[in-house]
Amino acid sequence: MKNTGTLSKTRTLFIAVTMSAFLFGCGGANDDEKALADFSSKISDFTEYIKDADSQINGLDVSDKASVDSLLAILDNMDEEFQELAKIDAPMQYQDVEKLADEASENMSLAVSCYHSFFEGETYSEEEASSAYMYYTRAMKRVKYIGYMLTGGEIPEEENVTIYEDTNDSNILHKWLSDVEEKDGTDAGENPETEN
Repeated sequence: MKNTGTLSKTRTLFIAVTMSAFLFGCGGANDDEKALADFSSKISDFTEYIKDADSQINGLDVSDKASVDSLLAILDNMDEEFQELAKIDAPMQYQDVEKLADEASENMSLAVSCYHSFFEGETYSEEEASSAYMYYTRAMKRVKYIGYMLTGGEIPEEENVTIYEDTNDSNILHKWLSDVEEKDGTDAGENPETEN
C-alpha cells in the first residue's frame, strides 16, 4: 500500500506555503495579504494532513484483515479533507488552483466510493479495484499539480499536461491546465478507458 509520490507532493506544497508565509510576514497586512495568509494556512493544514494520511496508509499491515476497516476510515477522512480543500477561496494569483482542488475532490470522492464497493462487496470486482485506483491517482495528481502551480515550478512533460500562459493587465500569470481528459471530453464522473 505504498504511495511513494505523496511525500514529494507534500514537500512541494510545504515549500509554497512557507514562501507565502514569509512574504506575508513583513509589514502591515492589507486584504490581499490577509487572504493570502489564510490561503497559505489552509494549504499548510492540508499538506500536514496528507503527510499524516500517507504515514497511516503506509503503516497498515496488509496481512491483517482489520487493516481494511482502517484503510476505509482513512479514505473516508481523506474524502472529507479533499472536500474542504475544494472549498478554499484562493487569492487572485492562485485562482486556477480552485479548479484543480475541485477536480481533486471529485476524483477522491469517486475513489473512496469505489474502494468501499470493492472491499465491502460480496464478490471480487477487478473493475471496482481498477476504478478506485484510477480515481485515487487522479486526485493525487491534481494535488501535485497544485504544488507545481504554487511553487511556480514546471509540470514535467511526462505528466501529459499542457500549460497555456496569458498575462492580464496586472501582469499576473495564469496557467490553464488541459490534459487528455479535457481533450477527449471526459470528466471526473466518467469512466474513460485510459488512466490520466
